[in-house]
Amino acid sequence: MTDIQEVVHRSKHGPAMSEEDFDLTRLVPKAREVVEKYGIKYDSESPVPFDDAMADALYQAALEFFVEVGCYVKKNERVVEFTREEVEQAIADLPDKVWFGEGRDARVAAPRSVEDPGRPLLWAAVSTWRVSQELYFPMGE
Repeated sequence: MTDIQEVVHRSKHGPAMSEEDFDLTRLVPKAREVVEKYGIKYDSESPVPFDDAMADALYQAALEFFVEVGCYVKKNERVVEFTREEVEQAIADLPDKVWFGEGRDARVAAPRSVEDPGRPLLWAAVSTWRVSQELYFPMGE
């Protein structure tokens, strides 16, 4: 598995490019390509696909997209890239559950199976958004 030090190294030494170049030469063209290649279409009547073939296509499209586009680091205008094998290994190494919070507020996030009757965990981290101090606490309630 790719360790955090390697990811940090790549974020400092990956391919350099402006955000505009990243968007115009990597992100947008690849998004268009995988949408066409995998026949991805949005159905407003069924926003979450129940078709196994479409779910498989979405996974393959996302994997191909991520491997070929990478992650953009705005701070230093670098691209962090991963191989398909690294991404697949990271997915295979994911824990079966993760605990959030503590005490009576503790909740477990675990993968859900198809047609899982249990309630999904709704988790949103307002700390990842840029918001004013006046809005921060009300948004987290």
